[in-house]
Amino acid sequence: MTEAIGLDFGTTNTVAALADGAGGSELIEFRSAQASGATFRSALCFWEDSAAPGGIDSEAGPWAIEEFLETPSDCRFVQSFKSVVASPSFERALIFNRPFRFEDMGQLFLRKLVSHARGKLDQRPRRVIVGRPVEYAGAQGQGIIQGARVTVEGRAIARMLAATRRPDGDDLAPLDFPTLSAWNALDCGVTQEQREKIMAVQEAMGRALRYRFVREPVAGLPGIKLLGHEIGHNIPLTRVLWSLAFPDDYARDRLFSYLGDRLDRWQDWGRMAADGGSRALSEHLLKLKFAGEPINLE
Repeated sequence: MTEAIGLDFGTTNTVAALADGAGGSELIEFRSAQASGATFRSALCFWEDSAAPGGIDSEAGPWAIEEFLETPSDCRFVQSFKSVVASPSFERALIFNRPFRFEDMGQLFLRKLVSHARGKLDQRPRRVIVGRPVEYAGAQGQGIIQGARVTVEGRAIARMLAATRRPDGDDLAPLDFPTLSAWNALDCGVTQEQREKIMAVQEAMGRALRYRFVREPVAGLPGIKLLGHEIGHNIPLTRVLWSLAFPDDYARDRLFSYLGDRLDRWQDWGRMAADGGSRALSEHLLKLKFAGEPINLE
């Protein structure tokens, strides 16, 4: 039985393998006119196609090379895009007037890799193990966070987790970022300073996301807002998609800590509010918080 997928996402080539949990493994092999074997070129090719979703079609790996060689002047060939995974200056690439973040390109690349695996990856386990360099360029041994800021390595890890997460998968495992689990309560006394440090880290992690929750006043009261960056077709702006006011900082931070522990869900929740309105997100959060809790009959 397959226990995990191993993924070596390289700058030039990518390799995928299946592990059975008993020491056995199987490399995934690919067959195309340009290449065969267990290596899958880390490249994407985009071209305009009115029949494709959004008017843009794409391919990856050796198939991307085939498309580029066939019509080099009518497509956009992107190679070695993994090199920007840790870059704080890279936010998105504009391809045929459509923005693609690293996470978008990574998810697309992996979907194409799965489609060319000849059925070997159709039934996938929930566990994915992704290899990484000993140290990302520019990391300088900083670790994942430094103070209240996400480091180069922390940014790369968050982006890779976003790119490899299954849409229907469980919440991501903790990344050893500061959390509130070690504290008994969010009181307004001795733990207030520690609480602010933790909240600052969670807010810093969210600044690079298109959809992010922030602690800002709402109607003069402590509040939380969901912001959408570059929302709107004609004039892209940062917009408030959802907000909630609280009677005090304590109540606000209890919800923000819940949201911060689920950072990997922010983009899905942002799209939910953008497409369905603020009420849709409010109802969803209410169901998550209360409908999933066991009923105490004692």
